[in-house]
Amino acid sequence: MHRANVASTLAIVLVVLSAACSKRNETTTTTSAPASASGANAVTIPSAMPQQPTEEANATEEQDEKEAADELKSHYRHHFGGVAMFVKIATDSLGVPADEQAKLDKIRDDLDTAIKPARDASTAVMTLLADGVQAGKVDTAKVDAAVAKRDAAAKNVHAAATDALDRLHATLTPEQRTALVEKVKANEEVWKETNSERIGEKGKETRLGRLAEELDLSPDQVDKISAALEKNPPPKADEKTIDAYVDAFDQAFPTDTFDAKSFMQANAANMAMARQGTQRMVYFYETVTPLLTADQRAKLATKLRDRIQEQPPAQGK
Repeated sequence: MHRANVASTLAIVLVVLSAACSKRNETTTTTSAPASASGANAVTIPSAMPQQPTEEANATEEQDEKEAADELKSHYRHHFGGVAMFVKIATDSLGVPADEQAKLDKIRDDLDTAIKPARDASTAVMTLLADGVQAGKVDTAKVDAAVAKRDAAAKNVHAAATDALDRLHATLTPEQRTALVEKVKANEEVWKETNSERIGEKGKETRLGRLAEELDLSPDQVDKISAALEKNPPPKADEKTIDAYVDAFDQAFPTDTFDAKSFMQANAANMAMARQGTQRMVYFYETVTPLLTADQRAKLATKLRDRIQEQPPAQGK
């Protein structure tokens, strides 16, 4: 379960999106036959032949797929819900019977409520970064204080989610529990793959590559930003702590004796994930900001604020 699982998890989004786009093209390019006139002189007009997708339609589909993949990677890069979010994502595609779906929906809402404080703390960090990018200098003291609050919120996610996790365990069959833990492991692999990218890497599909495309960076800017990012990158994620909890969860959840309260090592795993994602995000924007023009900073600040608004709302109040 390594790159194959990462690719398969990303592929789910792309396949669904591609099917939707194909259906859209079929609908918009096929005309139904008009009703024929009555009587001997009735004439039937054949329906129009489906048109081949135009180059413009193909380009639109490719762009939609790219944006979906980027959105999924961005979600895993700035993961605010820890392992509880992995579990919540895994419930989306379990395919439970209709009579169980209402229970599952309520559990997912309760997981959202447990995650909400960490989500809000992550939003506060991103808002400060957007303000700093706009101003041309990130306020490090304010950001550090917000990051500390975000770490504390991440540490409390598991305790808030234990009841929902226990109810999820009671709701699912042994087969469904096994399917869920496989999805949790796949989600962890995607997170690790996304966060293992060398932060100053200049490839087209890297964070810097996407930024260069979004802001129309010059080659000289890209080189300078890459060099600056490579100077003092944040430490790598504590994957051992994360792996230890996920492995323990994956072994215990399918059994009949699972008790979420006995897995308080989730606190350390959630904090490790939060710290990794936040440190990389803060370092990236603090480093990039001084090397952008005023127009580029304004555009980037707007994009950051848009991402905040695009986050799916949590159920908790």
